[in-house]
Amino acid sequence: MFYTIGALTIENNVNYDTWRYISPADFKDYHQRLEVLLGWHMFIPMGTALILNVVLIFVKSLRPNRWVVICSAVLFSFIVAFSLAIQVPLHQELAANFNERDLNQLIRNHNLIRLPATIALMLINVLLLLRLLRNNQAVRDPEI
Repeated sequence: MFYTIGALTIENNVNYDTWRYISPADFKDYHQRLEVLLGWHMFIPMGTALILNVVLIFVKSLRPNRWVVICSAVLFSFIVAFSLAIQVPLHQELAANFNERDLNQLIRNHNLIRLPATIALMLINVLLLLRLLRNNQAVRDPEI
C-alpha cells in the first residue's frame, strides 16, 4: 500500500508539472511510453493493493481494526474511481491534443481532491500499521 501511495504522489506531484517542458509535438509519444511504464509500475500494484485491501476486511485476526481497514479500502476505492472517471479522460485529451487548460485541470484535480485523499489514506494505513505492530508486540511480550 505504501508503495502505491508514494508512486501515485510522485507521479502526480513531480511528473505533471514537468509536462510543460515537453513540446506538443513530442508529448503524444512521451505520454504513450509513460502509460506503458505506469501500467507496470503503478496500475498493476494499485490494482493488487486494492484487492488485498478488500480481502483484509475479512481477515479474522484484524477484527479489532476492521473499521480502519474498511476506511482504507473505501478511501483507496475512491482514489481509483476518481482517477478512472476524472483523471484518465483528461490524460486521454492531453495525449490527443496537449494544451495548458487540460494540464492545469489535471493538476488542480490532483491537488484539491486526490492528494488530500491520498494523504488521508497514508495516515489511515500508518495508524493500521502501528496498531498491528503494537498488538503483535503485546502478544509476544504480555507485560507491555
